[in-house]
Amino acid sequence: MDSARNLVSFALDRARAAGAYQAEVALSSGEAFETRVRGSEIDFVKQSREQGLSVRVFCGGRGGLSSAATRTSDLARDVVARTAADAVALARATVPDACAGLPDGGFVSEIPDLELFEPRDRPFDPSPRIAAARAAESAAHAFDPRIADSEGSQAGSSFGEIVYGNSAGFLGGYASAHHSIVAESLARTEGGMQRDAWYSSARRWDALESAGSIGRRAAERALRRLGARRVPTCEVPVIFDPVTAPSLLRQLAGCASGYSIYRGASFLAGKLGLRVASSAVTIVDDARLRA
Repeated sequence: MDSARNLVSFALDRARAAGAYQAEVALSSGEAFETRVRGSEIDFVKQSREQGLSVRVFCGGRGGLSSAATRTSDLARDVVARTAADAVALARATVPDACAGLPDGGFVSEIPDLELFEPRDRPFDPSPRIAAARAAESAAHAFDPRIADSEGSQAGSSFGEIVYGNSAGFLGGYASAHHSIVAESLARTEGGMQRDAWYSSARRWDALESAGSIGRRAAERALRRLGARRVPTCEVPVIFDPVTAPSLLRQLAGCASGYSIYRGASFLAGKLGLRVASSAVTIVDDARLRA
């Protein structure tokens, strides 16, 4: 990570030298492995790597700061310097914004270890991932004879690293990982066909739910949809299951984003300090919680 920090610092220096009043740079890299099994056959195996450096600058002007951002996947120093200079040139051609610029302080001084990845999970070994996808698929088909087909069972792992720095003096980074197993089953009877899925995701491979259990849960969820009927229009209390409930929070999080509120594109604009939900609802956003 030291070389990544040096490159971020270099990009910041080049942006300031090109005339930026403020600047921020993010360097990201990652690798991923994914496989899918359908029936008894491997449908696909994918492995990828990526890297990129983004530069965002703020230049002084009447009525505020103008900003622009550029990005490159070529990390050669001459290309990075050119990317920073291009960002400054673009910023000077944009309209100033009175609210643009870096935050006034508030940057963290110590970055805690949030256990976002397990070093022993790297490098990725394809064999356990393929075996997990096979086990989930097999378990789903063995659960009930009405599970006659599937959309496949997948297993995958990804690892990423990001280093961020800005002209306010902050420079830091972290690494993270994500592992998952997914099964999607099709249940079929004379009356029709239904599908459903189940999954498990974790920061460590050994923290995932067993592949067999995932396959059986997917089959069970598909089977319970057979014979479903419409409910008459009515007003009733609704309980959202753990799969659906997070999607509601994601919608709310989008409405609470600073950009949406600043642009007046959110119903939460101007609602600071007001109650906007039931008193039984409490949502805490704490990025320092351990995985």
